[in-house]
Amino acid sequence: MGKHPSSSDPTGDAWDRAFEDKRVLVEWGREGDAFDVKTHVVTRTVGLNVVDTVKGTPVKGWDPVEERVRCRIFTHPEVALIGDVAGFDVVETFGDMKGEHGLEDEDAQNMVIVLKKR
Repeated sequence: MGKHPSSSDPTGDAWDRAFEDKRVLVEWGREGDAFDVKTHVVTRTVGLNVVDTVKGTPVKGWDPVEERVRCRIFTHPEVALIGDVAGFDVVETFGDMKGEHGLEDEDAQNMVIVLKKR
């Protein structure tokens, strides 16, 4: 029996930030990271590396780190239902932490749900 098409996470994200003569490289997820379609738990590969921008080598004292972390992915209906049971209503939904993008915007990077106590 083949794997369900949703059984691996096809996405990963990586970014970097420069500081003086150093660059911090961050990896959040890799292609093929396992996703359990029944429990909605993704096991993500997370990496952190500090590199000397001149030499292109790891900075002394900053050993590269790579871990695998388990994250539960919640859907909008799940959060709305949990909120409802706890006495909250969904008042707004955003696709980023600044509230600049809607949830379905192509630039959305998060699911931010604002709840208000009834």
